[in-house]
Amino acid sequence: MHIIAKALLITIVILLFTSSANAETVSDEQFVSIPEGTLVTALSSLGEQYRQSVIADSQAISQFNVAPLNGEYTFAEALSLLVDGLPLEVRFVGDGAVIKLRAAKLSAQTEQETAEKQSRIEKVLVVGERLSSVTKTPTQAMKNALEAQLASRKQTPSFLSTANFQSLNASSANTLADAFGFLSGLTVARDFGEGLNVSVKGLGPDYQSTQLNGHPLAVNENVRDSGQSGRSFRFDVLPAQHVERIDVVKNPTASVVEGGVGSTILVQSLRPLTIGERVSKVSAGATLTEHSEKIRANFNTLQNWLSSDKSWGVLLSANHNAREIRQDHFHTWNWEPNGNSYLLDGIDGGVLIPSNRMAITVEREKRDTESFSVSTQWRPNTSMIFSADHFYSSLTSQYVEQRWLARLDTKGATVDSIVVQNNSLVGGQFSNIVVKAALDSSEQRHINQTSIVELQVDTQGWFADMSLAKTSALSYTSQPIRRTRFQSEPLTFSFAKLAGKKATPYIDFAASPVFENSSPEHVSARNIKVNDEGHSLRFALTKPMRGMIHEVSFGLDWREQSRRYSRQDMKVSGDVLVSHSPAMAYLEDISVNNFLNRQITGDVPRLWLIPNYSAQQAFASSLVFGSPSLQDRTRSYGVDEYVFGSRISANVILDNGWSGNIGLRWQHWQNEVSGLNIRNNMTALAMHQFDNAKSEWLPSLSIKKIFSPRLLLKASYGESITLPSYADVQPGLSLNTTEGVRLATGGNPNLSPTTSKQFDAGWLWSPKNIAMYVGVFHRELHDYIGSIPQTAHIDGKHYQLSRPENLDTFSLNGVELDFQYLGPSGGGLQLNGVVLDDHQQALEAVARWHYKVQLFYEREAFATRLAFDVQQSHLFTRSVTDVPDTYIGRQSFLSAQVNYAVSDNIVLSVSGRNLLDEPVRFYFRQNQGNTLKEMEYIGRSFTFSVAVTL
Repeated sequence: MHIIAKALLITIVILLFTSSANAETVSDEQFVSIPEGTLVTALSSLGEQYRQSVIADSQAISQFNVAPLNGEYTFAEALSLLVDGLPLEVRFVGDGAVIKLRAAKLSAQTEQETAEKQSRIEKVLVVGERLSSVTKTPTQAMKNALEAQLASRKQTPSFLSTANFQSLNASSANTLADAFGFLSGLTVARDFGEGLNVSVKGLGPDYQSTQLNGHPLAVNENVRDSGQSGRSFRFDVLPAQHVERIDVVKNPTASVVEGGVGSTILVQSLRPLTIGERVSKVSAGATLTEHSEKIRANFNTLQNWLSSDKSWGVLLSANHNAREIRQDHFHTWNWEPNGNSYLLDGIDGGVLIPSNRMAITVEREKRDTESFSVSTQWRPNTSMIFSADHFYSSLTSQYVEQRWLARLDTKGATVDSIVVQNNSLVGGQFSNIVVKAALDSSEQRHINQTSIVELQVDTQGWFADMSLAKTSALSYTSQPIRRTRFQSEPLTFSFAKLAGKKATPYIDFAASPVFENSSPEHVSARNIKVNDEGHSLRFALTKPMRGMIHEVSFGLDWREQSRRYSRQDMKVSGDVLVSHSPAMAYLEDISVNNFLNRQITGDVPRLWLIPNYSAQQAFASSLVFGSPSLQDRTRSYGVDEYVFGSRISANVILDNGWSGNIGLRWQHWQNEVSGLNIRNNMTALAMHQFDNAKSEWLPSLSIKKIFSPRLLLKASYGESITLPSYADVQPGLSLNTTEGVRLATGGNPNLSPTTSKQFDAGWLWSPKNIAMYVGVFHRELHDYIGSIPQTAHIDGKHYQLSRPENLDTFSLNGVELDFQYLGPSGGGLQLNGVVLDDHQQALEAVARWHYKVQLFYEREAFATRLAFDVQQSHLFTRSVTDVPDTYIGRQSFLSAQVNYAVSDNIVLSVSGRNLLDEPVRFYFRQNQGNTLKEMEYIGRSFTFSVAVTL
């Protein structure tokens, strides 16, 4: 790899020298292809294809549309044809052209209006970039976004959706994940009611790949509950205010590194020369989460500075976002056949029962995010641009969980009033059981940093793009996950009405639990640290050509990524707890109002006696993390990963409206995994290192046929590989430490990547004010990863073990519909829906159908928007043991926003999320029936902000 780096460095030096010598070269005649659309988009495409700058007053030209242009022209000829018949004046300068409205167009205006028009700072179209939407107000966000998306769909043979800065920030969203709630074709996956990552085409977050400025990103983990989320990027660590545009590419192409089965999400950050003018923006606001009854402040600023000749610039974007969230939770954990973990008399052995516990919980979280991005660009001449970017984000989460947990397996307990439906225990009265009052607390930090340097050079007809990136993601418990539990006196507890996935459960405590203020029953702590680090390099060389092949491109890319995961648990013995008794009250009453939004019936007390935080900290002195235990070491692991790729692609234009892109990519993947692994017929643990590698040739073909300016056909075929998640390749085990439960999960360091073959085809019809896309797609996954059951004997105990393996082939077919309407009076509609044929629901996080409807109205200074998003119930967690699969119920989300421009410089915004105020339900299926397993409720949230342009 060092030889490659040296060769690229020599190439960069040569290109820098030749670009300086050819900086003033005038564009010759070449083939150009520009689709019908807005003049703004056409000028952007023209600048990209000729590598020339175009200076224009974007507001003045935004009203014009142009016809398609295809053929061999000089830059001057093509620009003149585009603006032919429009009231515009074109002046060609040494490095491009300047466009202005003709004087006749301005004659009807007052002298004052003319002076104001002339005083506006003009935008610069930079080579390889689009006109920025940063300076536009959000009152035309939907109209502009839909027009830009339609133009992009017409221009490229690929299948994609786009969003710019204006549409991403119109909703007062503080994170990119929240902004996705208003974007068509994306379904937001949420954690604690907050946007986390996305699903595309019904495929879950693990089937999407994310890149920032062309480079893969390190991934933060959810260490709050010790879970690991695969490779899906956490968009809650990336503020929308740092992003210029998003391209969601839905089919594989040779130029995209490590594309996902569902999509590749290309994030392009803000850069100073892209914005093209000096900008100073400040916004401040507050977010109310209704269920927590807490208001927290938010602040954003964007500062862009350019030199007088606009040859270099510096951009700073900073963000502070705070929220306080309350989530209510009813849960029963895993369900098993009676007798597996414990035995209930009077119930058949095959009946599923809750695995020894049932709980009601109030979870509270304070989230504080501080982030900033810095970008600088230097353009010494029209043939070269140097860019350097740095992104930093820190998310601090303070988490408290307060719980009452009924131990159904209490020794000597009896059960009567038994209700069995669908072969599951959906009701019963338990006598002589204990309830545990529990407090969990922790503080976690998620730090994400990425640095990128890029050089773009145009020399002797070749365009070179070289970039290097370093990315890191650190997630750790800055304060350990501490658990303290007190046990009650025996009491009677009842539950009922769990039959059905939309059930309203009933629970009842015959009397409030009585806890002795003595030593706790359980005190433990856990530390987790997950560190991802990576380096990547990309080099692309593009040559515009004449004739059928009008552009050819070559590329190399290399990436190394490492993950280190460590976890350590500590538990205090009962003898120590008895001897360590701080002189204080251990328990306190907490008020719990409107639990689960009254989606649960029965006698749920409003005052819960819970261990207090001070007592928990006092007991913390008994917990000292020493050397990791064997159990700790089995959960810790390291992964080093190397990916190298090369590609060639060509853009082709044929007669009769045919065009396309053909490419071939070679990709080599290698990983090294280290950690404790079960060996010797699953009876012993030993440290081991595993090596694995795979190489693939990945072809891609995209074609487009223009039948008329209003109708076109697209089709594509491509292959890609999806790498196994880090959690799946870990060699160790995680044992369920709950007394009586014998379940274990483990990874498989010998996993190979999943290879996918992807086919897409669709029609795009766009009469006046309407655009409709209807497409079909096919996904064929080879060596897809799924879990299989195994048996493990550890420390003399028998465990049911779930471990991932590369399985056979899985196929998925679907239909996608996208419809948009722009009304002449400012109103509009967008509808996007996907239907899959996944009847067996073999894959996790794949919904058979989902749709999103958006209604909007934008008129002068006022804009409002509604987004209604529905996703069908689907498989959430697949089980390979006696525990049934878990499904997540149908989810419906309603979001709304209102923007009002008080003036050209001040915009007021109000937005609301989760307005339907519905809980999220989880259930399992048994004997053709459903049984409710758990419920979560987060409530509505509202954000108000004021944005000022200085």
